Amino acid sequence: MGLENLVLAPNRVKGQHGIEALRYVVDKLKEVKEAGGDREDMVEMLRILGDIAKRRR
Repeated sequence: MGLENLVLAPNRVKGQHGIEALRYVVDKLKEVKEAGGDREDMVEMLRILGDIAKRRR
């Protein structure tokens, strides 16, 4: 419920906002949790995923 959940990403990129992209984010966050990650680890993963989304063209 924080600003770390928000990312400015291109809108007209095929698959950018599709279910596959959402599943990828959820799977990556689950991996962090299963590895014993804490909130800071989750926020770092969100930053990494946000950077990926920003670079899609």
